[in-house]
Amino acid sequence: MISLPFKARIDRTQNLDLLKEEAAIMHRIADQLSPMSLEFIEYTERIQYVYERMHTIVHHPTKKLA
Repeated sequence: MISLPFKARIDRTQNLDLLKEEAAIMHRIADQLSPMSLEFIEYTERIQYVYERMHTIVHHPTKKLA
């Protein structure tokens, strides 16, 4: 489950470079974890959330977030 503070921080971010950096850091951490661990699942969910945010910025720049 993704924490609300994390979601809020990512949702406020409009800078694609910062989001790319965030995803890269999480990828490096996830690469060191066991794929069966809860931490790995949490990081993959966070990475997916960041990529979804990046997609929204690129393809729907005027879309308001909930």
